[in-house]
Amino acid sequence: MSFLIGWLNQERRRKKFMLEAVVISEKDIEKLSERIYETHGYDFRGYAQASYKRRIHNVHFKLKCKNIQELSDKILNGRNLFDSFLAALSVPVTDMFRDPIFFRGLKTHVLPHLKSYPFFKIWHAGCATGEEVYSLAIFLQEAGLLQRAMIYATDFNPNALSRAKSGVIHKKDFNKSQINYKLAGGMKDLSHYGAFKNGDFVFEEQLREKMTFASHNLVQDGSFGVMNLILCRNTLIYFGKRVQMRVLRLFNDSLVHRGIFCLGFKESLDCIDEEQHFETWLLNEKIYKKRIRVKI
Repeated sequence: MSFLIGWLNQERRRKKFMLEAVVISEKDIEKLSERIYETHGYDFRGYAQASYKRRIHNVHFKLKCKNIQELSDKILNGRNLFDSFLAALSVPVTDMFRDPIFFRGLKTHVLPHLKSYPFFKIWHAGCATGEEVYSLAIFLQEAGLLQRAMIYATDFNPNALSRAKSGVIHKKDFNKSQINYKLAGGMKDLSHYGAFKNGDFVFEEQLREKMTFASHNLVQDGSFGVMNLILCRNTLIYFGKRVQMRVLRLFNDSLVHRGIFCLGFKESLDCIDEEQHFETWLLNEKIYKKRIRVKI
């Protein structure tokens, strides 16, 4: 009961502070974004305003800043605070075999398509903490395709990338991961692909040796190779339309002819002319094929 009372009091204080806090205008956000770009080279000027503004408010509250100028000075003059700010802006929400229907479609339709290549490259953009990357590697292993693959997993959040590289699933998440794996059509037991160490599950090296994790900012960085399969799930929803078009152009340029592109369930290709650039392959799973190489 005392814990509940303490939590309620904390929530009241948080809401009171948020109500009394200086209103952050769109102009304030534009100025902050410009300073971030000039100082650190990260370009947030095309992010979806509602989501971006909400996260700035959260950082503003946590740092107890009096105004946007103080917030700007704090995060731009301290590298540790800026890294924390980057972490707050990204949304590393993911699970093993997230959306089992998607992974079942990937296993049933996409992997047989990849089997026609002697060697292929996969880019998992916005990989967050890496659970979906390991999920993909497991299915490649079960299909006998992992040794033909090279998986590039990228994100701009250094903390998320560090966690992804470690290949660790927290013990509390393992049972859910096991359930999703089975729902997606997994052939074995998830424990077959690693071992428990210090209470958490760590994936085996055989999976990790086919992965390269790297920092990449979809808003401003370019392509780094020609890919047979690109997954970018639940990332585009945080960008404004202009940036969405820029990112989709990047993916279009990075895919081989008839390459495969995967979106998240809440995302769409509405900002481009889908018929010219992609054809829907699996509608419910949000899996597409590149049609032709053209400019968007």
